[in-house]
Amino acid sequence: MTNRTAVLGALLVITIAALIFAIVWQPSDGPEETSSSGLRVVVVGVDGLDWFILQQYVSEGRMPFLGHLIGRGVLGSIGADRPVIPTVGWTQLGNGRHLDESALAALGEMRGASAHTGTPAMVQAATAAGASCLTIGWPGSWPVDGNADAGMVVAPYTANAPAHQLSLAPAYLVGGTGQTAPADLATRLDETVRSGMDSWMTGFDEDILPAGETVEGWFENELAARWSYVSDRAAVELAAGMLAEFEPELALIHLGGLDAVSHRFVAPGMRHFFPNLPENAAVRYADVLPSYYEFVDSAIRRLHRLTDDRTVFVVCSAYGTHPAEGDVRISGSHERGAPGVLILSGRRIAPVPTPVELSTVDLAPTLLAVIGRPIPSDFDGRIVPQAMPAGFLQSYPPVYSSFTLQDPEPVPSATDEMEALTAAQGRFIAGQ
Repeated sequence: MTNRTAVLGALLVITIAALIFAIVWQPSDGPEETSSSGLRVVVVGVDGLDWFILQQYVSEGRMPFLGHLIGRGVLGSIGADRPVIPTVGWTQLGNGRHLDESALAALGEMRGASAHTGTPAMVQAATAAGASCLTIGWPGSWPVDGNADAGMVVAPYTANAPAHQLSLAPAYLVGGTGQTAPADLATRLDETVRSGMDSWMTGFDEDILPAGETVEGWFENELAARWSYVSDRAAVELAAGMLAEFEPELALIHLGGLDAVSHRFVAPGMRHFFPNLPENAAVRYADVLPSYYEFVDSAIRRLHRLTDDRTVFVVCSAYGTHPAEGDVRISGSHERGAPGVLILSGRRIAPVPTPVELSTVDLAPTLLAVIGRPIPSDFDGRIVPQAMPAGFLQSYPPVYSSFTLQDPEPVPSATDEMEALTAAQGRFIAGQ
């Protein structure tokens, strides 16, 4: 083959690839795209990740990967906002502003179920500026919406399901600016969950709680822990596939299981706080809490492996779940306002020797600044400079926009088929 033939062949391959890309990824009509920083952000929100417990387990070597990220990046404590409930904390992390009385009242009336279908303001603002976005299970966004320009959204929550049956199958997708999701994507996501269910059930018995006799009065806690594990394994599996396939500029991934496990298993996991805990419960469930923290560490490590030099990787929680007085079977609480956690790392992020302090509303404007997209001018939060590469704000000064959230009616988030599947899975776990 002559050099000329080789060059022409290479040009033909490049041209065909470009045509395929143009056909598959058709940009949608929307606002003019603003220039980005060239960085990507992947956020793993871990519900209930506790500031104090995390540092204890890192020091004990139980969470080696998070210890590695902390050592090479930024560690921050996120002040818990009142009232310390999921819909408030996670909404403010995603929306960059404090909830007013009307929003708090509306979230209270929704009782947490439909709140899981909202799309955070930082995602809506990013997609309006041309960014590609992915959201997996990020809860509690107000206003709740069905925005068709909010990136690709996987909402793995079944509306009105019991707490232990969340995050099992439904995939609700919308295309974002510059993106068109493949027509078979919802089917593929559902199949991923269906095919993984048996192995995840087995994984719980291997990783968290070996098979054995349930202590009287603790069956519901075991059931909740099992569903939490299955839920998080589903979210990680979906996130891994979609991060690799679509390489979104901004990805928000929520893992909700640690909070449910912490509420129920702090007592046997931190027995020195609970001298009245029955001996059989203390022995049977002593390793559930630390084992789940170790599982979270391994899940985060897996997602981090999908990132590259352009990625700023974030782990966060809106509040901690720590020991509380009362019923030893529901022993973890947010009520004393344990701070949440921010861990931020990337090859361009300089390590910070001492923890920084920030509010829940500071995360959204900071991450929009990192990817170089306009920040809504009505955000209450500030940009955290420690989260930026050296000289970053000088090269990419923050730009503000007039983008505002709309307030449409909530949209039901489950089909009859998915509700039936969830009920069947619930009966399977309960051995019925």
